[in-house]
Amino acid sequence: MKPRGQEDFVLLVEADPVVGLDLADALEAAGYRVTGPIRTAAEAEMSLSHRIPALAVLDFTEVDDAGSRLARTLHRRGVPFLVCAERGGATGRDREFADMPCLSKPAWHRDVTWTMDELAARMGRVE
Repeated sequence: MKPRGQEDFVLLVEADPVVGLDLADALEAAGYRVTGPIRTAAEAEMSLSHRIPALAVLDFTEVDDAGSRLARTLHRRGVPFLVCAERGGATGRDREFADMPCLSKPAWHRDVTWTMDELAARMGRVE
């Protein structure tokens, strides 16, 4: 069961517009409804005041205050997320999110969709 106000869509935060559009297409082909790509964590944080996603994909290439704040907000609201990071970029991310899956960029689409399927199944968010 989803928390109150949570909707069945994936929030996609990706700084690179080409990568973001390509990943959004792959997720949609796998059956997910996608909001994004949203280019910055700050923009994504603002979007959460309107709708809460079931799942999220976060570009954590550069861990900054806005990215950490977004991850904390999602975590607090019970939204599981996949971290996509440049090789080595995930090592600086907050330890509190160490249980969230992380893929090194560039990630294969099949790996991203498989991981999202696993998160959805484990958390019971998206059918």
